[in-house]
Amino acid sequence: MMLKSIFETRLAVFILIHVMVLMIVSPEVHGTVNFDTQSVITTSAAGARSTAAGDIDRDGDLDVLSASPNDNKIAWYENDGSGGTWTETTITTGADRAWSVAVGDIDGDGDLDVLSASWNDDRIALYRNYTKEGDLADAAGVTEPVDLPSTASTSASAVDIFDYTLLDGGTDRDALSVSRIVVHTSGTGPFTQVTFRLNGPDVSHVTGIYDSGANTLTFEGLAISVADGGSETYTINAYYTDNTGLRDNQTLMLSLDGDIDLTVGSTGSRMGNTTPVSNSTGSTVDIVAAQLVFTSQPSTPVSNDQNMGPVSLEARDDFENKDTDFTETVTLTDENESAETDGPGNLSTTSNGGSLSAAAASGEVTWANLTYDAAAVINLQATTGSLSVESSAVTVQSVPAVTTKSVTSVKENSASCGEMSRPAERIR
Repeated sequence: MMLKSIFETRLAVFILIHVMVLMIVSPEVHGTVNFDTQSVITTSAAGARSTAAGDIDRDGDLDVLSASPNDNKIAWYENDGSGGTWTETTITTGADRAWSVAVGDIDGDGDLDVLSASWNDDRIALYRNYTKEGDLADAAGVTEPVDLPSTASTSASAVDIFDYTLLDGGTDRDALSVSRIVVHTSGTGPFTQVTFRLNGPDVSHVTGIYDSGANTLTFEGLAISVADGGSETYTINAYYTDNTGLRDNQTLMLSLDGDIDLTVGSTGSRMGNTTPVSNSTGSTVDIVAAQLVFTSQPSTPVSNDQNMGPVSLEARDDFENKDTDFTETVTLTDENESAETDGPGNLSTTSNGGSLSAAAASGEVTWANLTYDAAAVINLQATTGSLSVESSAVTVQSVPAVTTKSVTSVKENSASCGEMSRPAERIR
């Protein structure tokens, strides 16, 4: 098709053919314009009746809108900038026999809004354009990752482990409202044993709902409203509802992507494309030793100078969780069972280089061999710089002396017995 034009510009003509929206693009020439390149924008506008063009997303290029009566649809086709790729967004399918579409900044906020006229319901409708200017960023209040100690077992002892900031761009005169936030979880941590709560300017101690199947933590029923051009910081804290059976250094990882994990209001700013934020490598379960525990008590009764081992100890918190980061030196001593005094003998070992002092490894220490050289009832005392524990009572028994007769005496007795039992000689 050849057309004459008085415009010395590049032109585009949008043509409606049945269910197809086409774009015919002219080369950038002066004088005669040749429309000879066809680009299909969509083939899903049933009975396509009307189109309009405008920079809906304010990215500097013209987007396209359509009205199609056979599917009652008003749609927006986002231009990637080249005019070759279009991303469809359905604005509505409720325009009964949609007949016409137009664009204009109706509310004066700088964004192009959309108008439609529909035949069967005699309706002219306005669809306000709310800019995607909502953003999500790391906040500076919490330096992630933050350990979650096993002692944080009440709401009063909850620890802030993750924070982020919601921002509104401030160009559309609309606030950013958020009613639901879905945080993604990962790591080896005991999520079912932890309560997570959201706090910030518009919410207070909202408890998250954990879904182990989806690995998500959902905060619902929110009434967050970030003023046009404003920002608000929100923090997630955590504490254990069950702090038994924990393993040291388990991880609790949280992440949030603003453009897919936030539910925003039907009016107001929308979330733009955001970079996910997280609590870095995740909060770790932190177990701090508060006691030493004998996991293998000394044998009893035992003879003096005989092995009463193996004897083993663990460093644990008050909830019986092992502190695998514990590496302090543990020293064994003996004391009288009936009094807090030194025992009468000497405790010794061939384990750990022959030393009764040994550094714990992964929260444990063991002496495979221990002996005591005196008869007594004793306890073993295990101590570190700050912790101490006493074993159960150990009864150490004397080994009886072995009594033997001299060889000469035995021989003499044997000879004497032999002479007495010697038979008489026969008389011939």
